[in-house]
Amino acid sequence: MLLLLFALPADMRAHGLAFVQQGNANDYYTRAGNHMQAGRFQDALDDFQQVVRLAPNFPGGHFGSGMARLNLKQFREAVPDFEQAIRLKPDFAEAHIFKATAHLNLGQAQDALVSFKWAANLLPNNPLLQVGIGDAYNALSQFDAALNSYDAALRLDANLAEAYLGKSVAYANLDRYAETLEASRQAVRLKPDFAIAYINMSYAHERLEQHQAAVEASLQASRLAPEMAQPYNNAGYSYNQLGQYQKALEASEKALRYQQSTLDIAAAHYIRGYAYDKLGQRPRALESYRLAVTNFKQAEQVSADGLFYLGNAHQQLGQTQEAVAAYRKAIGMRPKLAQTHLSLGVAYMLLGNKAGAMEEYNVLKSLDPARAERLYKVISGKK
Repeated sequence: MLLLLFALPADMRAHGLAFVQQGNANDYYTRAGNHMQAGRFQDALDDFQQVVRLAPNFPGGHFGSGMARLNLKQFREAVPDFEQAIRLKPDFAEAHIFKATAHLNLGQAQDALVSFKWAANLLPNNPLLQVGIGDAYNALSQFDAALNSYDAALRLDANLAEAYLGKSVAYANLDRYAETLEASRQAVRLKPDFAIAYINMSYAHERLEQHQAAVEASLQASRLAPEMAQPYNNAGYSYNQLGQYQKALEASEKALRYQQSTLDIAAAHYIRGYAYDKLGQRPRALESYRLAVTNFKQAEQVSADGLFYLGNAHQQLGQTQEAVAAYRKAIGMRPKLAQTHLSLGVAYMLLGNKAGAMEEYNVLKSLDPARAERLYKVISGKK
């Protein structure tokens, strides 16, 4: 997410609005700005709407309305506000920027990219705009293009933590985990309280099978952002890999307490299912896996990692065909996720599809020889 400070112009003269016959629009505008500064976004929106009514040709009123809606997470409604501001003032760079931000929050990455590029043409030396372009490319799964944009941002400002954070996301999606880790470390070096960077760091450690380091990064993220679910889920997953199942249950319980999405809930229940299984509490495990499946299916978008968890949950519930579908979809998104190829190969064997399992074995031979050997033992009946 683009990190930019919002400041209203001192008054409507900043946009050249004539005050003749504008009634008290400027009073509403000034009061709306005060509401924004105080975090009273609904009150600000109400006053900006009065500005729009009294001075419909003033771009700042539409822009302010859009900003209030952004802060109220009314992203869909914010877009036309920014569009109207741009129609009235085509070189209104901030309107292009925050229109892009609204699009990103709506999952409209291509539209976000177009708006960020418009803004970058207007403000070519603003490194945060290159970060925004990189974020849009990441959302479009164009990770090499994203890396180029983040590097462009760093050429403009070598100390921009957000650019390193974006690079860590791109590297992770390219399965370049050592580089993910290094980019995350650079982000926290520059911004020590950057919780999201610690989350990415924990993910990289986990993919490198550095489970204890992953736990430590997750716990640091949770200290910095105690009401965010993802650090607890990441810690819970790593605790499971370390065989510390009670700690995994405790971490996932905190994730459920602070969940902000169905994906947070789904991941927590998957982690709990795994822990309960290892603790010999099979009925509880099955119930957790069922809850994981339900919530993953309710989510609008599920990452490749989430689809891997979904496949595993289906498998534990004896739903092997559904597991295969989830694994295949995950591989379509991230072809180099070795653990998913292994699980898909095992699922194929359960379905009697030895040819399919051999295909996964052949992929794994170059991708992850150790996992390839594990799958071969399943295929050959040795395990």
